[in-house]
Formats: sequence, C-alpha cells, structure tokens
Amino acid sequence: MTTDTTGSIYTNPAYTGSSSSSTGTTNNSLGKEDFLYLLTKQLEYQDPLNPMEDTEFIAQLAQFSALEQMTNISQSIETSTAMGLIGKEVTDSLGISGTVSGVSQESDGTIKIVLSYQETQEDGTMSEATKEIDISEVREVKNPEAGSQA
Repeated sequence: MTTDTTGSIYTNPAYTGSSSSSTGTTNNSLGKEDFLYLLTKQLEYQDPLNPMEDTEFIAQLAQFSALEQMTNISQSIETSTAMGLIGKEVTDSLGISGTVSGVSQESDGTIKIVLSYQETQEDGTMSEATKEIDISEVREVKNPEAGSQA
C-alpha cells in the first residue's frame, strides 16, 4: 500500500498527462435541442393517412421531459462542484497551480472556475494573475497550505 505524501484531495483520473489541450470539445451525445429537432421532423414527415399514435407521442414527450430534468440536475451538480472548489488549491491541465477565487457561468451555461495564481514577469517580479478554466481542466485539488490566505 502506498501513501500519498502530496496531500491531494483529488486527482482527476481522466487527465492523461498531455500538455496539449484542445479548446474545442466534441460531444457525441444528443441534447435537448437535438431531441426536439428530431421530434418535430418526425411530426413534419409523418404519413397523414397513418399518423403517429397518441401513446407514442406522449412517450416521446415524457422522454424529452426526463432528458431535460437530467440535464438540469447535471448542471446543478457541476455548479455545486465548482462552488465547492472555492478556496482550494487547484492544478489545471497545463500544470498551473493557484487558488480558486470564484465561479462564473458562460452564456451557453458552461461553468468556469476563476483561478488566481502567481505569475513571473519578464523582469523577474511576481504578480497576481487570474484565468478562467473549465472544470474538466482540473487535474488536482488540494486544501490550501496552513497559514496562506486566499
């Protein structure tokens, strides 16, 4: 049995260790908009002499409602997780470590955490810098060191 001496609270198992990170993400699952689009196309192209059964339509609407609720729950969990990181020391996928000072939400609903860290300037002085990162870019989470202020 090995002992973790770094004091990590969490290490992201999905992190592969590569420094090259693409900014665009590919999502291969269908969302709410896709489901509604397919449902309206199905209604648009149905045979008027043999329309869709009421029970089929109601079942599809129930599936849509369930999908919407799961999406909302997922968004709430992601927001709660991000809020729980405030004050924690986080290392991102590029290896930059800093303290989470806030959470923001993009217009598309994406949750970002605000990472405050020390940056070395060209003249060798240190300055406070911040950047927003997606929660999926978090590689490691630690409790802040004793005596440090966020």
